[in-house]
Amino acid sequence: MTKRLISLMLALIMLLSLMLTSCSTTTEEEAEEESTTEEEVMRPNVGLTIYAVSEKKIDKAVMDAVEEKVSNYCVAKYKTSIKLQFYTEDEYENALNEQYKKFIAEAAAKEKAEAEAAAVSRSQAAERAKLKTNEEKIKFDQKIREQKRKQEEEAKKKAEAEAEKIAKGEDAVKWSEMDIIYIPNQEKYTEWIQNQKLVDLKTYLDNTYKKVRDYVYPTFMHAATVNGQVFGIPNNRGISTNETYLVLNTALVEKYNVDLSAVRSITDLEEAFAAVKAGEAGVTPIYGDFDPEGVVFYDEVDMAHSVGVFADTLVGGTKINETLGRPLNAGAKTNVAMLEYFETKADYRAKGYLSDTNENFFVSVQELNDEQKKEWEEKGYTLHLYKGAPVTSEAMFESGLFGISSYSKYPERAMEILTLMTTDAELHNLLTFGIEEEHYIVSAENENVITRLNDDYSMNFFKTGNSLLGYVPDDMDPDYVEKAKQKNLNSFISPFFGFEMDDWTADDKHKEWVETKLPVWKAYLDPIYEQLCYGIPNWKEVLTEVYANLNTNANGMFEEITLQNFMDMCVLDDKYKSHAPKIKALKESLGTSDMTEVVEEVTTTTTTTKAATTTTAPATTTTKAN
Repeated sequence: MTKRLISLMLALIMLLSLMLTSCSTTTEEEAEEESTTEEEVMRPNVGLTIYAVSEKKIDKAVMDAVEEKVSNYCVAKYKTSIKLQFYTEDEYENALNEQYKKFIAEAAAKEKAEAEAAAVSRSQAAERAKLKTNEEKIKFDQKIREQKRKQEEEAKKKAEAEAEKIAKGEDAVKWSEMDIIYIPNQEKYTEWIQNQKLVDLKTYLDNTYKKVRDYVYPTFMHAATVNGQVFGIPNNRGISTNETYLVLNTALVEKYNVDLSAVRSITDLEEAFAAVKAGEAGVTPIYGDFDPEGVVFYDEVDMAHSVGVFADTLVGGTKINETLGRPLNAGAKTNVAMLEYFETKADYRAKGYLSDTNENFFVSVQELNDEQKKEWEEKGYTLHLYKGAPVTSEAMFESGLFGISSYSKYPERAMEILTLMTTDAELHNLLTFGIEEEHYIVSAENENVITRLNDDYSMNFFKTGNSLLGYVPDDMDPDYVEKAKQKNLNSFISPFFGFEMDDWTADDKHKEWVETKLPVWKAYLDPIYEQLCYGIPNWKEVLTEVYANLNTNANGMFEEITLQNFMDMCVLDDKYKSHAPKIKALKESLGTSDMTEVVEEVTTTTTTTKAATTTTAPATTTTKAN
């Protein structure tokens, strides 16, 4: 009887479209306890629709077969049927927009029906007002009540019938047409949040579904957090940006007993440089350029290039907090990494430690992808991690996210399935690779590796959920998962994480400045920066002259182009107000008074010369690429 009453209540709620959509605050332990036989009986059958992208258009028969497997799996878990709507990238947003049009039409129809019902109610009230006697009004009211009673009885009978079906597990699936949707990039993530197309998942993630956070690298979740809210679960993966390595001559490392475990900066190898220079004819200690340890360059933003690097240079770069793995917000007087770098480069160049040819070297600093790492190792070189992969906004959203549509009829059910996509290897394998023996087979040598039999079911490995869960395709490193996890742990957060300067460069408001004044500034700075990175002996004097020109425009060379002006141009419109704290911090770190103090600390004189100091680097200068 209890089951029947509870089932009746559920059916009535569904019939009246009053199902609760708020997030449950039940703990994981309590949720598991509720997964009893009685809960399964009471639980109504619903259907959810997942929208995602495929590498190519998938044949309907193939799609139907995979959809059946996915749906059966989710029905067995949660009595939740699944419909898959997969489109190629060029078709995807149009498909969403077509569905949005249907929702808008349905909302308009509902509004019209409500308006008509209100009109009927007003008509009845007007009709009653025309009645002259109480007897006539009483008869009229009885008639209206009788109509309502019949409607309520009919609804009750339907609810009872539905309750019986739910209790027996025979209820028809109630479908929702858009529930879990793929979000392709940061731009769409921001746009869809602003347009209220996504459900805030934070309460879910903080309570019943908090285990999602255990499966997704925290920095990805941090990137998905907007003003304290989370509207999507990033597709978990190894960070796609490259790590930087010391590429070392293995024989010389062994010969000179170099303890790499103690090496954190290239300066830690100075004793080895001196030994190699003295004892190895024809071998140069260092080949090519190198970044100073602990410096993150501002020209990750393409538009800024050396202009931004100079802004960073003039405050001495950014020291990395080794414990936190992110930059310290210390005053400019303590941030002298770039100045130390210019001095070190000049010193190494003078001692003959640097070479611009790649033959017979002891060490080279290289940013390497997996293929390049393999090539160096096959050549017999030793690789030592020098700098972890930078965590950039672009890298965090490269594989997209999955969120819950604000049009979902059953958002909590959708959160169940979204959690499953993130934490359950079997479902992830189905969505990523399709059906075993039809679309892929498991390797006989490695149970975690699969070989695709065909491309009938063609999905991007990184865009179907948590790529650190389940199988790995045979065209990837079989140890991808463990290596990716370690790479994430080695990574560091860029100080410009979430700060997109190129947003404003395309703005008409800044067009003239970007097209006319920025090139003048770059033309002046590019060759000077190249000289400083090459290792010119009079770097202090050159840098001092740059201060004079960019901070005070003493020679009137650049009109309104000063560092402060450059930063003022970075003030974004209201739609980018979430970046305001980053902009403020960046502007404070680039204060002109602080810059002057830094220069006065490292130069032998506090006076700046009026005439520009120029030194031409040798023709073999290697352009710095950061």
